[in-house]
Amino acid sequence: MECKNQQPQLSPKYECLLFDVDDTLYPLSSGLSKQCTKNIEEYMVEELGIEKDGVVEMNQFLYRSYGTSMAGLKAIGYEFDNDHYHSLVHGRLPYNNLKRDPVLRNLLLSLPIRKVIFSNADEVHVAKVLSRLGLEGCFERIICFESLNSSNLDTSSDDGSESDSKTSTNSDTDDTPPPLPVTPIICKPSPQAFELALKIANVDPKKTLFFDDSIRNIKTGKSSGLHTVLVGSWNRGNGVDYALESIHNIREALPELWEVDEKMKNQRLSSKIALDTSFNGDEFNQISDAKYECLLFDLDDTLYPFNSGLAKEITKNIQEYMIEKLGMEENVPELCISLYKIYGTTMAGLKAIGYNFDYDDFHSFVHGRLPYDMLKPDPLLRNLLHSLPIRKLIFTNGDMAHANRALKRLGLEDCFEGILCFETLNPDKGTVDEEEAGSVIFDINQYMSNPNSDIDLPKTPVVCKPFEEAFKQVFEMANINPKKTLFFDDSVRNLQTGKLVGLHTVLIGNSQRIKGVDHAFESIHNIKEGLPELWEDMEKLKSVTYSRKVAIETSVRA
Repeated sequence: MECKNQQPQLSPKYECLLFDVDDTLYPLSSGLSKQCTKNIEEYMVEELGIEKDGVVEMNQFLYRSYGTSMAGLKAIGYEFDNDHYHSLVHGRLPYNNLKRDPVLRNLLLSLPIRKVIFSNADEVHVAKVLSRLGLEGCFERIICFESLNSSNLDTSSDDGSESDSKTSTNSDTDDTPPPLPVTPIICKPSPQAFELALKIANVDPKKTLFFDDSIRNIKTGKSSGLHTVLVGSWNRGNGVDYALESIHNIREALPELWEVDEKMKNQRLSSKIALDTSFNGDEFNQISDAKYECLLFDLDDTLYPFNSGLAKEITKNIQEYMIEKLGMEENVPELCISLYKIYGTTMAGLKAIGYNFDYDDFHSFVHGRLPYDMLKPDPLLRNLLHSLPIRKLIFTNGDMAHANRALKRLGLEDCFEGILCFETLNPDKGTVDEEEAGSVIFDINQYMSNPNSDIDLPKTPVVCKPFEEAFKQVFEMANINPKKTLFFDDSVRNLQTGKLVGLHTVLIGNSQRIKGVDHAFESIHNIKEGLPELWEDMEKLKSVTYSRKVAIETSVRA
């Protein structure tokens, strides 16, 4: 039979929004682009040995010809490590120039459409920018250098690239200039980059809006079938459908993005009135009674085992930082352990007792030199996580770059809704803060030798586990109900605080349950055997959904 009040389905004009990052989500006036150009030119001189006199013109030529200077350098035969290039060019940027943008965050979150990042930059840079802007939870996924160049990540150059680029096929009598050598790097504005990005994001270009500050990128986007929005200028040129002085003007220029949502809401409301008669209260209780709504995972020594050796390397790097960068000489291993025990992380402890250093420099030294190849892809854990029908989040004291690299090595980069990390908990601590430094270094060893004295421990400016403030911030940022959340960690201290603030707790790495621990597993792989109810709730939901679907279908055309 046919439903008398059946309404035509709305078909929105746009199904996805594709955003560039640099000079698009934040203004050119931030100064980050200028500093990035300076860092590239310094890299060319200091690392590649290019003559300083012509480096500015060469950099401009490569950028114009290839889309990025890196792509151009690879094309003309220079060999270098991609990660090393990115760490020197982006790793030294003044990210504190970027400020949180609650206006843009609210605009993005109010958009009822898929949102994807499409950038030529590396994933570490993109993550840092989004974190500084306060936009880290606004996008479905990030398509960046690593996404577009997955086959180029572990090599410094393609075989034969140097000889090919320096060999001319033109004869002495041919006045035609030789063609430019081809780059092994895939990046905007090449059509190949757009084709690959659209495939990765699984989007229809005819139903996608592309935002970028580069007219070259916009033109290629247009030729690829995308609808285009130039950001940073009011002047519409060839290939530009819309032009915005600022990304903040999106609502004024494209009100239809929100208007379709309102129409769809009204349609859903009227449909709901008709359909709710087939969905009784008992069924609703079956769905809403799930014990857990969110899973909160630590990263290090939780998602991979302690015997991987990475924790040992981290400790070694921290101690070397203390000696080489902070000038410490005596009792470094003991001090490192004491600070970790008291403050949750050695970094937090060093800040507390008066050492002044750059946070990014610390993370780069400690995590940037880690042998991540110690971590292997874990398809078993990946399948377990993907089979869980519950929100999944990372909650780590580590920095965003480290979390991304570890997850990528494990093959888990798309298993989590978001990452709550050092930058999330400490958004205004991207660089050194002179005000945090004490005039005198606190003698922590003296305190440890006489902990019952009247000496007060100094406070740390760093927010981190195992302290309650870190947990409360995470609950607020991620909109988590601790009473319906499972928290997985290898640290008993972290779990005990988690239990104190209302979380259900799971100790990983030890099967012995102790105070503050609800469940204890030798390995994260034991989650299905130890917590079968996570999957049982899903089966109940499937059953209710199916019975409801059968009831609803009797009211429409058979």
